[in-house]
Amino acid sequence: MDSAFSPEVPDSPTPTYPAALARRAYARVGLAFFLLFLVVQGSALLITVLLNNTWIVRAPWFSMLLSVVCIYLIGLPVLLAVLRGLPVLPPPPGEMKNGAFLCSALMVLGLGFTASMLGNYLIGILERLLGFPLVSNLDAALEGNSTLVAAFFTVILAPIGEEFIFRKLLCDRTAAYGEWQAICLSAVFFMAFHASLQQALYTLFVGGFLAFIYIRTGKLIYPILLHAVFNFFGSVPVLLLTEYAGLEEALDQFLLSPSLEVLRTYVLPLLLYALHLLLLLTLSLVGIILFFVNLKKMCRATLPSPMPYGSRASIVCGNPGFWLFLGSSFFLIVLSVLSSALQEFIP
Repeated sequence: MDSAFSPEVPDSPTPTYPAALARRAYARVGLAFFLLFLVVQGSALLITVLLNNTWIVRAPWFSMLLSVVCIYLIGLPVLLAVLRGLPVLPPPPGEMKNGAFLCSALMVLGLGFTASMLGNYLIGILERLLGFPLVSNLDAALEGNSTLVAAFFTVILAPIGEEFIFRKLLCDRTAAYGEWQAICLSAVFFMAFHASLQQALYTLFVGGFLAFIYIRTGKLIYPILLHAVFNFFGSVPVLLLTEYAGLEEALDQFLLSPSLEVLRTYVLPLLLYALHLLLLLTLSLVGIILFFVNLKKMCRATLPSPMPYGSRASIVCGNPGFWLFLGSSFFLIVLSVLSSALQEFIP
């Protein structure tokens, strides 16, 4: 655990901070990720319009396949083209022992699910204030898919692709100028790219933690595996219960008319779901405790060129791409809220 969370700090004197190079790197990264977001969203809209009223659009797996095509086949080449020529300074490689990896897995579950529960609570308050439910893009994408199909996209493809984009491509070009600034940028961009109120908090915290793991180990396999663990626990058990045990019907009936008769009728799916929630709560509690126990070790700086305090905000955020990306993400979130309102009030 020590080798993963608290590597030795170099004894060499701190060199002069390369502010000009850092500004150039952050400006190019901001522009690249804004264009990635623009191309992905634009191509998804165009493909959907072109295929409108066809059987493909009505297929339950269409939205997930569309996401893969738009991100990795259309958007990723644009991202790589914009980043070309920018110095690549990957973190030094390191190893995680089995105990450190298990500890990290528990921490990512703790951070992610605690943030998810807090996010759901805040969404509930917002829904009561607005007077209508907010549609979740993730729930809509998973709806109707078999567990095998959903697991392939969420547990295998998403961790590999997203970690390559938001950890390796981003952090390799920014972490050398200040590791914590790179971690925060990775977390914010990861959250913004999802453009979802329901996913905002947990993508922020999980994205930041995975960036920290990548920077401290220099190996992408660790955040990929941790990302897969989080996505697995967050989706596969519930999908299995829904597909094979009738969980959705059981919850609908129990919430509509909570009674002993309904409970006896749907005892198996409700019991398994309760055990699943208990397991998640237990793992989350253990993970949060481990996170705060290791926080002091994790906060130790390892790079010899810390970003100057007075210019951190201007270096990281003082470029058009950063604000265009965040503004575009916020715009889509507002559109999603308006879409939920239209579905609620217009027949």
